[in-house]
Amino acid sequence: MKILVVGGGAMGQAFARGISSSDNGHVCAVVENDIINAQKCTSFGVTVFESITDVVKDPMWVDPDVCVVAVKPNDVAGVGEQLQGVIPTTCVAVSIAAGISISTLQESFGNLPLVRAMPNIAASELMSATAMCTSDWISEKHEQDSREVLEALGTVVRVDEELMDLVTAVSGSGPAYFFLLAEYIAAAAEKHGLDIEVAHQLITQTFLGAATMAKEVGSFATLRERVTSPGGTTAAAIDAFKAHDFEAAVFAGVQAALERGLELDEKNSGKD
Repeated sequence: MKILVVGGGAMGQAFARGISSSDNGHVCAVVENDIINAQKCTSFGVTVFESITDVVKDPMWVDPDVCVVAVKPNDVAGVGEQLQGVIPTTCVAVSIAAGISISTLQESFGNLPLVRAMPNIAASELMSATAMCTSDWISEKHEQDSREVLEALGTVVRVDEELMDLVTAVSGSGPAYFFLLAEYIAAAAEKHGLDIEVAHQLITQTFLGAATMAKEVGSFATLRERVTSPGGTTAAAIDAFKAHDFEAAVFAGVQAALERGLELDEKNSGKD
C-alpha cells in the first residue's frame, strides 16, 4: 500500500515510524512544512512533501491507498477541502482528530471513504490502544487497509461511532490516568524515604508486569484478587482506597472526560 500521512507532528511521526519499520512492504509519505518535524520524519526513511499540492504533482503519490489526517482538529476541515478532488475515491481517509464525527468530516472530505480513529499517546512507542469506526459507504477493502495502517501503532478495535467519545475518555485519555496514579505512588514512596529514581524504576516495571499479566488473564478483578491476600499489606491499601472513595473519583474522571468529548463533538458539528 501507499500511505500518505498529512501532518508530521508527534502522531504523524509515530505513523511514519510504524509503517517504515514494518516488514509488509508498504511505503509512506508525510506532508509537513515544519523543518524540524520534516527532518524527524525523514529520519524514518519516508518521503516528505511540504504541501498536498506537491504530493499530487508526484506521479508516485497521485493515488495513495490510505490517507491519514494527523493534524490538529481545527485544521482537519482545511485538509479535507484540499484532498477533495485531488485524491481519488479509491483512497480511504483516516482522521485521528478527537471530537469530529464522520458526518462532520464528510462536509469537508466529500465522497472520500472515511474512517474515524482514536489512538493514544503510546503510539509514540508503537503501543497504542486504538479504536476505529467507519462511514456507512466504506468497502471491506478500505476498512481492512485502514485497520492495517492503524495496527502499525499497536492494538486496534472496532466500535460503533456513538462510543467514540467514551473510548476517548477511557483509552485516549487513559495513559494520563495511569501516569497520575504512578505519580502519586512515587510521591508517597519518596515521602517515606525511597529514592525517587528507585521508585520510578520499581513503579514502571510494576506497571509493565501488571499490563502483561492483564493481557494473559483478561480480568482485572481476578488479578486483583489473586494478589490481595486477606489481612495482608495489599488488602490494607485497597481498604484505604475504598475508604477514600477511589472508585467514585475514577468514575467522575471518566464521566468528565466523556462530557467534554461530547461538547467537542457538538462544537465541531456547529450544534452549539
